[in-house]
Amino acid sequence: MANYPVNQDESLRDEPVQAQVVATTVTPVVIPVPIQREVITDYMKKAYSYSYTIKWVSGIDMFFALLYSFYNLYWLFFVFCSYAGYYGAKKFKILQLYFYLVYEVTSVFIKIGFLLDMFTNGTEMNGYGVVMSILSIIIGMWVSELTFKLIMLMRNMTDDQLNVLRNIGYKPRAIVYI
Repeated sequence: MANYPVNQDESLRDEPVQAQVVATTVTPVVIPVPIQREVITDYMKKAYSYSYTIKWVSGIDMFFALLYSFYNLYWLFFVFCSYAGYYGAKKFKILQLYFYLVYEVTSVFIKIGFLLDMFTNGTEMNGYGVVMSILSIIIGMWVSELTFKLIMLMRNMTDDQLNVLRNIGYKPRAIVYI
């Protein structure tokens, strides 16, 4: 009871105090923080374009190899090779793209070898088979060239640029013809 006034009359004699609202304004402190924006270079756009095309071509290759694998199971190896190209192009993984490049170049050389063997042995060939074989060789060389160009672009990019390509979701939707 020591803190309370002894006499209640003393507390009643004091004049009432009115509460005042003190307006305070908060002034924000602006700290300049540099924002790093992901810069999409022309090389990155070109790499994405090559990647998009390789994904489509390897996907088509994978589809037909899967159909052939119902006929003979050794075609599953070609499904795996095509998937390596698709995955490498999608995730910008250089090791899988090297594997796909070796597969494509080997495939082109084997097709050329079979075509030359047919010509030298005098095997009966119709015009359709020759045209389709040559067309298959040309497409294989084109895909090999695109894969090689994508690998070279990726080797010249920094890790940050590759991570931007992997994660930014940049979707220009362009197919590169050459």
